Amino acid sequence: MNKAIFQNHAKVMSALLRGSTESIDIAMCWFTSPVLFEILLKKAAAGIPIRLLLQYDQANFNSKGLKFLELIRLGGQVLVFHKPGILFHHKFVILDSNKLITGSYNWTQARNKDNLLISDDPELLIAYKNTFECWRGKLEPIPKRKKVPPPPPPFYNLFEPVLASRYDLRHSILWGARVWLSIY
Repeated sequence: MNKAIFQNHAKVMSALLRGSTESIDIAMCWFTSPVLFEILLKKAAAGIPIRLLLQYDQANFNSKGLKFLELIRLGGQVLVFHKPGILFHHKFVILDSNKLITGSYNWTQARNKDNLLISDDPELLIAYKNTFECWRGKLEPIPKRKKVPPPPPPFYNLFEPVLASRYDLRHSILWGARVWLSIY
């Protein structure tokens, strides 16, 4: 079974997580959705193993962010990736060892045009399980990393600097472009 989802990502993910009964393995760049996090807390409290791999930056770890230490207290495992200039850009979940969900959707409250692919293909599951286990062995637990404050998200690697005239910049903004300004 392969199914593509192009809308209602949070609703679909909520239903899939609630339906999980054995295990939840997550590799996610950014996770700021309180709705999805609350489901994970309930699953962990019910004894379902939760393993979460995340980017260690201020998008995920800030004073107003999700309380990942609470998930750990309930028996979940949270491991973090931090290498300067490199982004842990994975976005996949393995539910009950037999269902893969992957795509462009970060677990945030942003309203982007994203996609999800849901699959039970055995070959894909093996590849993603192996990738998950490989990264799990390389990442650090939060308590160990907490001694180092999280850096800002490494967006600077995602965008090339562009010099633009005032007219071009104004026109782009009026048409909905998101821009970052840096004055030299």
